[in-house]
Amino acid sequence: MAEQHASTLAVRRAAVDVLLRVGRIAMGEPLGDKAERIRSWAADPADAQLLAELEMLLGRMADLGDAIPDQERDQLGNALLDVAVAVRESLRTDLVARVLGGIVVVCERLFGTEAGEVAAVLRELSEVLIENGQYDAAEQALLRVLDIDRKLLGDDHADLLNDWCAIGELAEMRGQLTLAEHYHRQSLALARRTLGDRHPQTARQWVQLGVTLKKHGLFDAASACFREGLDILERCAGVDLSEVAKICSSLGQVYFELDRPGHAEPYFRRALDLGERAGMPSDHAVLLDARALLGLLLLERHQVDEAERHLRTAVQLDEARTDGQSPRSAVYWHYLGRLLCTTRRQVEGRSFYQRALIAAEDLGDRLEPTAWIDLLHDIGRDQEQEDPVSADAHYERALGFCERYLHRNDYRNRLVLRSMARLKARHGRIDEILPRYEKILAANEAEWGPGHPDLLPDLINVGSLWRQAGQLEKALAYYDRALPLAEKGEGERRFFLSKVLHDLGEIYHQLFRYEEAELVMRRCLSVNRELLGNEHPAVARDLDNLGRLLHDAQRLDEAESLYRKALALNEVIHGPESLPVAIRLNNLAQVLSAAARLDEAEPLMARAIKLLENIQGASHPDMATLLNNYGRMLHDGRHFEEAENAFQKALTIDGAHFEAMHPHLGRDLNNLAYLYFERGELDRAEPLMRRALVIYEKHYGDDHPMVARLLNNLAYLLDDTERPEEGAALMFRALLIDLQVRGSQNAVVADRVAGLAYIQRERRDS
Repeated sequence: MAEQHASTLAVRRAAVDVLLRVGRIAMGEPLGDKAERIRSWAADPADAQLLAELEMLLGRMADLGDAIPDQERDQLGNALLDVAVAVRESLRTDLVARVLGGIVVVCERLFGTEAGEVAAVLRELSEVLIENGQYDAAEQALLRVLDIDRKLLGDDHADLLNDWCAIGELAEMRGQLTLAEHYHRQSLALARRTLGDRHPQTARQWVQLGVTLKKHGLFDAASACFREGLDILERCAGVDLSEVAKICSSLGQVYFELDRPGHAEPYFRRALDLGERAGMPSDHAVLLDARALLGLLLLERHQVDEAERHLRTAVQLDEARTDGQSPRSAVYWHYLGRLLCTTRRQVEGRSFYQRALIAAEDLGDRLEPTAWIDLLHDIGRDQEQEDPVSADAHYERALGFCERYLHRNDYRNRLVLRSMARLKARHGRIDEILPRYEKILAANEAEWGPGHPDLLPDLINVGSLWRQAGQLEKALAYYDRALPLAEKGEGERRFFLSKVLHDLGEIYHQLFRYEEAELVMRRCLSVNRELLGNEHPAVARDLDNLGRLLHDAQRLDEAESLYRKALALNEVIHGPESLPVAIRLNNLAQVLSAAARLDEAEPLMARAIKLLENIQGASHPDMATLLNNYGRMLHDGRHFEEAENAFQKALTIDGAHFEAMHPHLGRDLNNLAYLYFERGELDRAEPLMRRALVIYEKHYGDDHPMVARLLNNLAYLLDDTERPEEGAALMFRALLIDLQVRGSQNAVVADRVAGLAYIQRERRDS
């Protein structure tokens, strides 16, 4: 390290001496003390005052132009490039950009505006501008570099690869996915034309395109690029096995993100094997990362023992190598903490989270911002149930890192925002997160225009939040904007079409627009089968969604068939003891119960509850949902005491997790109230129904079908307590809501009409 520093210092001193000699000759005057100050800059290039002196000298030289002797020009050109590199590495300030700009001007006067020396300094300048957040200026500098190199080298020269890549990476930083992808594809096409399809550099361009797509969440497309690059490198003689190991690790990561553990695991294991064969030490960063990520994958697959072994090994190897002082130490402690907390060993898990957080605080800027964000995000997720205020604070801090270091469209920023939105939604505070999403949408729309395809994620996010807030018509407006953009997408952009169709189907379902929902859901299923194949989690989800729709439409045989297909597929993908299997067991039990096949439904529901308890614990909010479903099943079977016990447990769980006006509490209260109503305990039923009605009106609005359902139940209760006039008024209001939403030919509307007629007869008879 000392020799390298001495060499760098010598280069800087030699370069400054050339600048001073030329400056002295050209200006025809001694520089005196000023020369000594400028010479001292070589030893301390971060000194802003000395940098300003250098800027002054460059300005004087630029003014001289042709007065600089010809014999000095070549030496001066090399000196200017050496100084440019030193300036580039010194500070990240506007002053550095100005000095580099001055060097550009001198080079232009010496060598012409289209000289290679100008392009070289512009490259250094572009990096400083990017670090300063001056993206427009950086883009102009890089485009000019590309233009110079194309004029000097021609359009089909391999040296242009770096230019295309640099512009693509800048567009990626700005969230301009379409533009970034365009530039990386240009780079790839150039490599294939100039170097051939089987050249190692072509493979690296495939990998670079894959990295870009991976960062923006287009994991299927990224995996295809990584596989292409891997295939090329493996056919090359003398391939660097460590480079192949890195690609295998990247492939493992994208399959991990795609929730395809069967594909991810062999790539992580292969990365470890290749690293060992390449002679890489076991504590090499690539191998440690592959081991840690394999541990996370195995955790997701509930192979806890092996997952823990890999993560503890990664921690131990790193601690032995760095004494726990490296940024990687904080990352691995974080991962191990995640495993322990996920497996309900919160005491030890939180101790690792705490170690990771303390290390992160000590490391400060030496820890990558992305590692900060991931850690704060996971701690927030761990605290969501027990301490939502602290969770919110950690999410806010993570977003602070996102805003400081990442572009607004970075996928990590979106991930943290999604978690915060989930937390806010759980506590009925969607209005606190919506403005952030709408601000991102407005900024991107202003920059790109209203019809730009990269607006799709923003339109989906804002629409999803309105949907969570129960404002389905507002949500629909955003998805209606998103759909035509998604339909224009090709290749990997068809995944956006899948997302839009999925969400649209759910909205139509919630709006009781069953025919439209079925058309959209079947189209979504078709798109996902085309994109992902028949054995993908998204296909299982689509089968389940379509089953729920047909269940609600009373097409029970069709619903049962779809539920059984979804269950079988999830058992293959996730294993028989997984959370998705528990959810599908619940759904299948529900449709069997609706078909009066309680003897088949009850054991399935019991298995679902047991699975959920083993995976998430007995007090998780998802358990409240299953208990409500189980309670309704028991209610239908006239097992009132057991049903009451299930409803009470659900109410207790939701009461501990949600605020008093959350719709889940409205659901619990309504189920319990209807049970009491059926048992004839009207005094206990009425206050619960009224509380549930207030909650539903606040969350869904006064004209929502869920409100109509409660009004219907309360109307019958009032009629049974000799208040038919009040009951008729509520039933009439329920009828108007359902007429507006469902139309006059709907069976529910017919029931409301019959109910109103019945209560009115009761009123006349009384």
